[in-house]
Amino acid sequence: MRIPYFIIAAIILAVYAVGMCVDVMAVDAAQYAEISLEMLRTKSFLQVHALGRDYLDKPPLLFWLSSLSFWLFGAGTFSYKLPSVLFALLGIYSTYRFALLYYSRQTAALAALMLATTQALFLITNDVRTDTLLMGSVIFAIWRLAAWTETGRPRDLLWGSIGVGLALLSKGPIGLIAVGAALLPHILIKRKWRSLLRVELIAGIALIALLLVPMCIGLYEQYGTKGLRFYFWTQSFGRITGESEWNNHPDTFFLLHSTAWAFVPWTLFLLGGWLTALIAVVKNRSTMPEYISVSGFTLVLIALMLSHYQLPHYSFVVYPLGAVMAADFYERLRGDSVIFKILAGLQMLLLLAIVAVAGILQYCFKGADTTSMISLVAVSGIAAVAAFAIRGSGFVIRASAAAILAFNLLMSGFYFPAIMRYQPGSDFGRYARTHRDTLFVTYHYLAGYEDVFYSQQAPPPDIWDRNTLMARLQEKGHLIVATSEYGWKDLQQSGIKLKLIEERQAYKVSSLTGTFLDPATRYSICEKVYLLEAMRESQ
Repeated sequence: MRIPYFIIAAIILAVYAVGMCVDVMAVDAAQYAEISLEMLRTKSFLQVHALGRDYLDKPPLLFWLSSLSFWLFGAGTFSYKLPSVLFALLGIYSTYRFALLYYSRQTAALAALMLATTQALFLITNDVRTDTLLMGSVIFAIWRLAAWTETGRPRDLLWGSIGVGLALLSKGPIGLIAVGAALLPHILIKRKWRSLLRVELIAGIALIALLLVPMCIGLYEQYGTKGLRFYFWTQSFGRITGESEWNNHPDTFFLLHSTAWAFVPWTLFLLGGWLTALIAVVKNRSTMPEYISVSGFTLVLIALMLSHYQLPHYSFVVYPLGAVMAADFYERLRGDSVIFKILAGLQMLLLLAIVAVAGILQYCFKGADTTSMISLVAVSGIAAVAAFAIRGSGFVIRASAAAILAFNLLMSGFYFPAIMRYQPGSDFGRYARTHRDTLFVTYHYLAGYEDVFYSQQAPPPDIWDRNTLMARLQEKGHLIVATSEYGWKDLQQSGIKLKLIEERQAYKVSSLTGTFLDPATRYSICEKVYLLEAMRESQ
């Protein structure tokens, strides 16, 4: 029994789609969504602003595409995530086409499946940041430029150059570095350096430069040469030299142990494929079909590990290349029954750990909730039946894919929405949006980007003085107020007519800790926040 690829693809897309409906997460994703909406509202497409203030951090491609999506489909969670998810799909397809240049169709399809079902892909199609665009652009560029070195077709150079330009517009020079680190060693080792001397390469470089012109104009108009230097040097290389102010003091192997969980359920295959490829390079085995995967994965990861500021998703850019190594390792390993059985046993333990994590999250956030409990049992059962229906060499792949798909369906359908309840600004903003005729203000409460994005209004006035609030109330007659526990108690003593809309617990959901996960200790680190309606006594 072979499950058709289009059915597998449909299931993967369905899980992605569920994640696309989960509220955007503060801080980064919510900030990028707000910037995109502000860009559309102000029509300032070259100069980027956040809450009306100059913004100099990420390149504008994500904001351009999300603004376009808002214009086409209306502003919202799904439309914000849509362009990035399309780039993720481009990355999956490009991984398949790149692998097909050097490996069998089966290996190429397996590499695409592995990439599509890594935990990293489920995360970056849900918590959308610039890395989704970067990953898709980089592997697209690598595929087309690798094809150009093999065939010399001008259209491959054209599309590859566009891919490099999009990568640079996604997250800066790391896009060019990633493509170069992957291709140049392969070109030199395989003695294909003549491709670097072709006249048409100048046209490709010119096209990349042309794609950067609008962004450079905006940076220069907004910041002068400081903006250009920030983009081309400080934001990327400055994190290595120490010129950048960003520094979270990561440990040396942070991105390696982040990859250990982000590449689940294929971590063991990635480790095996990577080590095997590195050993082959050291032994100078010129029979390797390509060096692009190992050189790109290794060199870019080392460069990222030198940065003074690191987050887990920084390494996702090289995961398509990791998927190719993992798939090749699996296909070659199937001929060794002893090692394959050992690895299959370890993989089954990993899948049991995934099920255990789902059970822990059920306890932490849904408890004995009937719907999620039934779904947990049903989805786990379906996954088990799908995995164990037919034995054979593909058993490990089917079981792994089924387990991670089931896990992320539960995550996006139940556990993430439960976690996002502790980001009340999204709901506060939605309430303000449905009551546009009433002024939305904050009192002893700092509005987050999520409050502003979901309200789809200008940032609410921050008020820290009771007299100022009462003056606004006298002027408007009716206010929607987001406030802290201190503000709530203060307003109760003010004599203002109040209506409590909602009381919520707030926590920075992008930084989960054991204390927060444990229902017994969660509220000890949460803050109470309130949404109120304030009215003049005459009303």
